[in-house]
Amino acid sequence: MSNSVTIERASVEDAVTLTDICVRAFHSDINFGTDGTGGPPGYHSIDWNSRMITSNFEDYYKIMNGDQIVGAFI
Repeated sequence: MSNSVTIERASVEDAVTLTDICVRAFHSDINFGTDGTGGPPGYHSIDWNSRMITSNFEDYYKIMNGDQIVGAFI
């Protein structure tokens, strides 16, 4: 595995992995002072992430460490 970090456009094939990352990221906010777990509406849905990936109004990027998705941003 390469240690090269890159940023790439996400694809619908990434939706399951990105949904898992999204859930873990928002749920960890409780460790930093939020009242509970949660995030924006739909953050925990594969369908929502797929729609964001294919949206003409959003740019959804994945952060790669070699061949592994390690993060994302919209």
